[in-house]
Amino acid sequence: MTKAKETHISEAGFIDDLLADVAQAQPSVDETLMAKVLADANRMQMQHQHRPTPTAPSLWVQFQQAIGGWPALSGLVATGVVGIWIGVAPPDGLTTYTSTLMGTTETVDLLGLGLDDLFEEIVDG
Repeated sequence: MTKAKETHISEAGFIDDLLADVAQAQPSVDETLMAKVLADANRMQMQHQHRPTPTAPSLWVQFQQAIGGWPALSGLVATGVVGIWIGVAPPDGLTTYTSTLMGTTETVDLLGLGLDDLFEEIVDG
């Protein structure tokens, strides 16, 4: 047998002996340390038991998350405001275009307050 093979076998036997000794050894823990560990574990379990359960997010939060958060919501609000603005006081070019397309011009007073004249003054200047 060559010297390299003998060294390999003897190292493997040495490691096997060490592992067998470790497997037979009984670990001992100090009683005070074990008491402290168990007391800490009981304290942590009590804290975990008193933690409130999470509630489901509100309908508003679910809607906000579904559309993409605050940036998307702000874009929707901006387009809504612009749509109402154009609907209440349309520019002259839009009125001309729609009257040409539809053939007639129709004005509807949604609130019944007679505010048509007020908006015509704002649009006409």
